[in-house]
Amino acid sequence: MFSKASKKIKQNLLNLPGWRTDRKIVVFESDDWGSMRMPSIEAINNLEQQGIRLKHLKYATLDTLENKADILDLHEVLMNNPSSSHELPVFTTNMVLGNPDYSKIEVHNFEDFHWMNLWDSYKYFHGESLKKVWQDTIDKKVFFPQYHATTHLNHNLWMRDLKSKRDKTKKAFKEKFYGLVDGTSSVNQKNYLMEFYAENPDELKELKIHTKKGLDCFENLFGYRSTTFVACNYVMPQELESTLYEAGVKMIQTQRGHKQPLPFKKNKNFKINRHYTGQQSKSGISFSVRNIKFEPFEKSDLDWVSNTINEIEMAFKYRKPAVISTHRINYVGGLNSQHKQKNLNLLNDLLKQINNKWPEVEYLNSAELSQLISND
Repeated sequence: MFSKASKKIKQNLLNLPGWRTDRKIVVFESDDWGSMRMPSIEAINNLEQQGIRLKHLKYATLDTLENKADILDLHEVLMNNPSSSHELPVFTTNMVLGNPDYSKIEVHNFEDFHWMNLWDSYKYFHGESLKKVWQDTIDKKVFFPQYHATTHLNHNLWMRDLKSKRDKTKKAFKEKFYGLVDGTSSVNQKNYLMEFYAENPDELKELKIHTKKGLDCFENLFGYRSTTFVACNYVMPQELESTLYEAGVKMIQTQRGHKQPLPFKKNKNFKINRHYTGQQSKSGISFSVRNIKFEPFEKSDLDWVSNTINEIEMAFKYRKPAVISTHRINYVGGLNSQHKQKNLNLLNDLLKQINNKWPEVEYLNSAELSQLISND
């Protein structure tokens, strides 16, 4: 009883501040598309045999690079659930633009980081680039890619640990896996996933250059600029905001609490910044906050459809857009096909209930929400 009451209070507080609208707007934001988290069941078993415990970690056992069937199956669910005004639900797919090139890194004796871009990653792991498949979903306006990361990897930290022959990191490397979460050589980072973490001014300077290159790479891959952005694990220094804005990003997608590294502080390594939808920073960039979760992978015994409908209703009560967090892990089946199908069925049910309960619903992507907020 207490947990339910606490959750309701938290949801009310989440929807209190910020931009308001009388329109029934639903935005789906889905992170991690394009990243190869875990390549195979065989890799999991090999690492378990070497003492690296992974089978209790959902991201290690469920999340993998999407294949053609994953993209098409999600595409089909979205296409089959138009609103009463014939609007299709759209996923803002926040993209990782490529993956480590393990062979090249090893050939060059771990001296330099090498990577393969998105289309080459699909060719390497799945035998085809999938560029046309993605373009079809974009043309039909059910997927709308935006920039999430270049590799979802703090490659400087990762390469330092590989070069110094950190045991677990090297073992995972052999299995083409960088997603260890049980520690690194950094006292501030327990995993290698925070691409936008800067621990000192030199790293911040390099990160700004890296971010600009990443946004240019996104445009080269997709043919347009990314005007919104979400940082890996919601972690980035505040100093990066002006870099993003100058490179064309108008809005940062985030959760209410966003971890901010402090590269200029020696005795404090981070703080938590609080945000709300419509908030604007000194750099000119604005924020949208994910006020709803649809993450069935997290807890199998929760009634995710009813829970999400209730959270959408709460958002609309406060005249807020319903910005739904729903990560890629829910919709990929390369490691567990039953997991994917179950979640696609839940998404299908959710969309039907949204369309029935709110016939006037408007499905927007994150860039459209950003534009709407800036016009008010």
